[in-house]
Amino acid sequence: MPPKTSRADPDALVTLAGAHFGKLSAAETKLLEAAPNGELAVCGPSDNWDDLANDPAKASEWDADRDIRAGLIRWLCVDAAARERVDPKGIHAFGARIIEKLDLSYVAVPFGIALQRCRLIENAEFYSTDLVGVGLEGTWVRSLLADSIRVKGSVFLYNGFRAEGEVRLRGAQVGGTLNCQKSVFTNPSKCALNAERMSVNGSVFLRNGFRAEGEVRLQGAQIASNLECDNAVFTNPSQVALYADGINVKGSVFLRNGFRAEGEVRLLGAQISSTLDCENGVFTNPSEVALHADRINVNGSVFLRNGFRAEGEVRLLGAQISSNLECDNAVFANPSQVALYADGINVKGSVFLRNGFRAEGEVRLLDAQISGNLECDNAVFTNPSQVALYADGINVKGSIFLRKGFCAEGKIQLLAAHVEADLHWWGTANPDQAWANLRSASVRTLVDDIGSWPPAGRLVLEGFTYVHISRGQKDANKRLEWLGRQESFAPQPYRQLAKVLREDGDDAGARRVLFEMERLRRQKEDRGRLARFWSAMLRLTIGFGYYPGRSLLWLLGLTVLSTILTWGGYAVGSIAPADKEAYGPFKHDSTLPPHYERFYPPVYALEHSFPLVKLGQAERWQPDPNPLWQCSSPKHFARRLCWVLSPEALREFRWGQICFGWFFTTMFVAGVTGVVRKD
Repeated sequence: MPPKTSRADPDALVTLAGAHFGKLSAAETKLLEAAPNGELAVCGPSDNWDDLANDPAKASEWDADRDIRAGLIRWLCVDAAARERVDPKGIHAFGARIIEKLDLSYVAVPFGIALQRCRLIENAEFYSTDLVGVGLEGTWVRSLLADSIRVKGSVFLYNGFRAEGEVRLRGAQVGGTLNCQKSVFTNPSKCALNAERMSVNGSVFLRNGFRAEGEVRLQGAQIASNLECDNAVFTNPSQVALYADGINVKGSVFLRNGFRAEGEVRLLGAQISSTLDCENGVFTNPSEVALHADRINVNGSVFLRNGFRAEGEVRLLGAQISSNLECDNAVFANPSQVALYADGINVKGSVFLRNGFRAEGEVRLLDAQISGNLECDNAVFTNPSQVALYADGINVKGSIFLRKGFCAEGKIQLLAAHVEADLHWWGTANPDQAWANLRSASVRTLVDDIGSWPPAGRLVLEGFTYVHISRGQKDANKRLEWLGRQESFAPQPYRQLAKVLREDGDDAGARRVLFEMERLRRQKEDRGRLARFWSAMLRLTIGFGYYPGRSLLWLLGLTVLSTILTWGGYAVGSIAPADKEAYGPFKHDSTLPPHYERFYPPVYALEHSFPLVKLGQAERWQPDPNPLWQCSSPKHFARRLCWVLSPEALREFRWGQICFGWFFTTMFVAGVTGVVRKD
């Protein structure tokens, strides 16, 4: 039985290994001598990180003296006599070439393993391995298969780490941090990093030069702090680049500041306790989904802003965001398709699509719930001849801002939208390219300007309701021009405008609007000459019931005309007393009995124009009934006018006057009582 040797005695470990493995390489000897003291075994010419002689890419050129058999490392972890001589600091090697497959599956290792700037020639397998820590800083491997690995501390695959095959950490449990910054995972068109259902008590760093060529899978992963992918590249064209459905991150997710994905980034159903920040990130998957985050739940804000660019569809269907969705100075490019798909999104703060925001394709916010504002100032929505902003059924507790250079090349649809505050639509650019559909939408205040109205035939306002109109835009004539730009006539927008004007004290403007509504309605609905004639009569006589005073003007005109004619008729002898006793003397020498009422043309005319007015003139005077009447025109009357002032002509005029009098009076009563009005 060999003598008992202390853990710090390097010779004892070398002796044990020699007995088991035979001749040892120089690197193996250095590792065995360093392990009892937890020291770094420098297996190359130096421990200089930048020394090209320590570059794992050139490991095929290294001497055999730098080789360490994988079995030797396993022996240090498994053999009881060897393991008890390894310092708790663990095994540390620098610049070694690990030959053979390194298999530590199902092994409980009481210390950590750190291989720096090394090259593993074969695969490394750590299935269900228990470790204190794993460090592969600057090391190159083929595949690293570590499903269900349990690491008490951190896992370092960083600072030049490179895998030329799949790295698998499915179901892994990491007590500290998973750090993969400045590393390369390359397995083109396949899975480069598979960490499904991984649990990390710290953060996951895939950042600062991290590069994956192939799919990165984090589906169902549990991360107690942040997932940071700043300045990282995920490349898997036309396939999934980052698959993180159902991930649960207690901190924030950072896909920003140089982050680039070539392929789909998936965050379906992800739970993020703080912020999703994609500022200045680039998501590229043309004509396909670039960022897929349906039903994501973010307790903070979502930042897709300040240089964010998506080439492909961005999906946020049913997303729950506890603060803001900010897309300022961002580009969503998916021409002729959906650029931003956020139907049913629920945002407790505001949605900012402004200050340089640009969408090339459709932006969808159907049935979205926004507790703050929807702000689209200085934004460009481009989807020619199609819908540019599709927000039917949107519910905004604050205001909607479409102003300060807002530009839409395509339709703006806000059907059945509900805005509890104001709709600001002014100062827009290129309004001739816009097409607005506000059918059944509702807002508190409409704030707009003429220069931002869409052109004629590109505005739909049926069912649109509002309580107030902004100052300076309340003129009824201007608003009628606004209504006249509708795609087709509908009466409700006119009634709505009239209601608002009336409540604001502009009764005259309200009547003008309702009159125009009725005129257009009849113009559209009247069929046949009779219907058109009747509409013309209603318009001329009482303004379709909104201007009943017009009938009084007609009656006044009729009275004036009758006064003129009867005065002239009296002058030429066409008007005579109705009483037989007064008729004879009057015709003989134009005298009347003293008791007989004299002729007053205005009163006579008034009685015949207003059928309910009885002043006695109509009973005492009439056109001369003598069929042998001769014109007795004085010099100041032209003889040729006698036929107009003849008793027969005046009698026929009186019949017409009475009929028209009744007609205009009836129309006045109908107009005043509202019988013919359609309020």
